[in-house]
Amino acid sequence: MHVATSHHHKRKHKEKGLPLNESRLARFIDIVIYPIGAASLLMALPQAYEVWVHQNVVGVSLATWGLWTIFSLFWITYGYVHKNRVIFYMNIGWFVLQGFISIGIILHS
Repeated sequence: MHVATSHHHKRKHKEKGLPLNESRLARFIDIVIYPIGAASLLMALPQAYEVWVHQNVVGVSLATWGLWTIFSLFWITYGYVHKNRVIFYMNIGWFVLQGFISIGIILHS
């Protein structure tokens, strides 16, 4: 089930007192999503390093990183409103990292 709709499924079943009947795959994904989310943040660190340490912004798009930063705010709000900690905390991390890269692009252009 898509992460954006999984909370609706869980809430619907909880309100009706029904069991969730989550598959093994769903439980596995719930377990591995945290390390995968952390790894995805680590994958963006070389870009931040290149922008801030080497001050090299050639081929780095301010429009892309800036929009990702803004979109992260919407995902943070979504995660907060729906009490989805994975979405909330991961997008706080992305907001900080993307904002850091965006500011670096502006300063080193």
